Amino acid sequence: MPLHISGTSTSSAAAVVAAVALLLVAAGPVSGQGLTLGGGGSTDGGPVLITADDLAFDDALDIVVARGGVELIQGERILLADTVTLNRRTDIVTASGNVVYTDDSGDVWFAEYAELDEDFANGFVEGVATRFDDNALMAAASGQRRQGRFTDVERVVYSPCELCEDNPDRPPLWQLRAASAVHDDEEQEIVYRDATLEMFGVPLFFTPYLSQPDPRVRQRTGWLAPILRRNDQAGSMIDLRYYWAIAQDRDLTTRVIVSQERQQAYGGDVRQRFESGFIDIEGTVNFSEREDKSGEGDTFRGHLFADTQFAIDEHWRAGASIRTAMDDNYLEVFEISDEDILDNRVYLEGFTRNDYAVAEALAFIDVRPNRVDQPYALPHLSYAYTGLPGSGPMGGTLFGSADGIVLTRPGDGPTTARRAGASLEGIDTARTNVTVGWRRQHIARSGVVAEFESTLAGSAWRSQAFPDPDDPSVLRDGVTAGRLAPLAQTQVRYPFVGNVSGLQAMVQPVLSATASLGFGSDEEDIPNNDSLGVEFDELTLLAANRFPGFDRREDGVWITYGGDVGLFDPVGGGYASAFVGQSYRLTGDDELFPAGSGLDQDYSDIVGVIDVVPARWLDVNWRFRLDSEDLSIRRNEIDARAGVSLLSARAQYTFVDDQAGTASNQDEEELKLTFRSRFTQNWSASAGWTVDLDQEENREASIGISYVDECFTFRVTATRDFTDRESGIDGDSFLFYVAFRGLGEFPATIEGSQILEALR
Repeated sequence: MPLHISGTSTSSAAAVVAAVALLLVAAGPVSGQGLTLGGGGSTDGGPVLITADDLAFDDALDIVVARGGVELIQGERILLADTVTLNRRTDIVTASGNVVYTDDSGDVWFAEYAELDEDFANGFVEGVATRFDDNALMAAASGQRRQGRFTDVERVVYSPCELCEDNPDRPPLWQLRAASAVHDDEEQEIVYRDATLEMFGVPLFFTPYLSQPDPRVRQRTGWLAPILRRNDQAGSMIDLRYYWAIAQDRDLTTRVIVSQERQQAYGGDVRQRFESGFIDIEGTVNFSEREDKSGEGDTFRGHLFADTQFAIDEHWRAGASIRTAMDDNYLEVFEISDEDILDNRVYLEGFTRNDYAVAEALAFIDVRPNRVDQPYALPHLSYAYTGLPGSGPMGGTLFGSADGIVLTRPGDGPTTARRAGASLEGIDTARTNVTVGWRRQHIARSGVVAEFESTLAGSAWRSQAFPDPDDPSVLRDGVTAGRLAPLAQTQVRYPFVGNVSGLQAMVQPVLSATASLGFGSDEEDIPNNDSLGVEFDELTLLAANRFPGFDRREDGVWITYGGDVGLFDPVGGGYASAFVGQSYRLTGDDELFPAGSGLDQDYSDIVGVIDVVPARWLDVNWRFRLDSEDLSIRRNEIDARAGVSLLSARAQYTFVDDQAGTASNQDEEELKLTFRSRFTQNWSASAGWTVDLDQEENREASIGISYVDECFTFRVTATRDFTDRESGIDGDSFLFYVAFRGLGEFPATIEGSQILEALR
């Protein structure tokens, strides 16, 4: 073994043994692991670098002594001490004076004096303390090492909280003080006896026994902190969970939800990690009374959530996400999930540098009180390709896509669609679409930026239970339709940049011309499954097809015009920008877009967005849509934020005109206010209020306060939801959350109309 010695004295092999022994002395209380003493002081831990002011050997007493700034380095382990002594007759190793040891896991140990035997199975340490790699501190008056595994300490204190810099003797925010503790290296567990939890030095909780995993442990079997809940249907509940750390790549959490008004729910969550993927399966079962549209009375209930994903190779992966519940309000009653629509997906997808492909099956389960049967997509196949920039003809980029889907709705087709509030079109449909295209950007020397794009899209449909356009009560099977749609678009931008009073100014007019033709079947024979929700705004104004999805195409010739303006502060970082635009249809069908969409006239509505951010403490965003004839507001969204960390406010205002394509056919006007204050480094408060201005009704109000630092989290939030909920659970909720880092978290929630009574 290579050995390096520096100092003022010579050495022998015994001096090496002394240095290695000291390394083990400091390591003993942490993990019981260290170097193995052997003949001539050899070790299996690698070379040791020893530095000391004086290193001497007393032949008469058979003692090796290292004094003055003793430093031992072996790999990532470092030991510092004033004096190290090895008695070769008694095989006792002692270290004294500012003993500091850093192990290879990052933990730092301190001691005033340490004395251990040669094999380090037994020993004594006085004034021991440690700082774990997570910055937690533990200190004890004395400690004893036994059996090479256990470290017994007396009068021990543990805390992950940082000490006050100005007054380190002041108690931390919280600490655990115990009469004694045993650290088991093999089980990686610390067991306290007669332990007291203190906050600010004031005792709060006493227990004769408390077990804590070693702070370095990332996975440990044991009970998790119980979760307390309450709502009107289930009454008071306690969610008890037991975590079983089966292996580093596998665990199991079992749970029982004990309910005051319902029978217990039993379940668990098993997780398995593999080198190339994972499996996560969670579920519960219950037998209790059910009150929903699917029936009443005691019955078997439950839920199943499962997720898995595996990498097949560097380009392909497969997975699944399953979400199901046996009745409508089970998840809400037992507060397992707040999802309204359960998304189910099984997929195979591939990625390369230029393309993406996916084959998937999709199913959706509506668990809302007024549930609507959702369609199944069995299967959905999609492929997209984008070439390298400049690799196509004339220096452009080639791209293409192919998409195929089979949509099936359960039950009676027209009835299902009517319940969904949608068109009767597209009940059961198989559709394919293939698109190829080319695009290129050219920047002229004058600064003009021109973008060219051309595409050719072909689609085909075959539908079952398709309503006859002349008599919707008559359903037709085997209805086929097809469409071929070439498109060409040119966009031209001309940015002007200059300086105005020290600010950078930008004006950029934009003009776009689009021509799209459609050849094939009449629109009456083409179902509309994915082009119903037309969102016309500044983001879709310049799109080649302003319909979402594939089922509808915008035919004709239209031009789009508008412009950007902006002022930017290069020093302070503030800015103001705006974009306004409109389109004009030269040819095409005005009735293709729904009334109120903003695109149902030759002149579209005027859309735009204005951003004003003069400083970091103020941010105003205004998005609008104005009627093209009288400039009346059709859609108005304002999001304004102002303030600093001490106090900030956010106002979100939304207005949608009753003619703006809304399904409710009435004005929608809402105001949401949020206030936040971080009045100290750790304390913060928040309050919120949402009101329906059109109906002159409150929607939600909330207030909360929280404390967060490196070792403790406290949060209280109260929320009142004024919305009528047919599930039978009132919208009021109260959340109480406390977390002691290293010990556990303790959440509690109360929902329902009896919150005040429950808190008394």
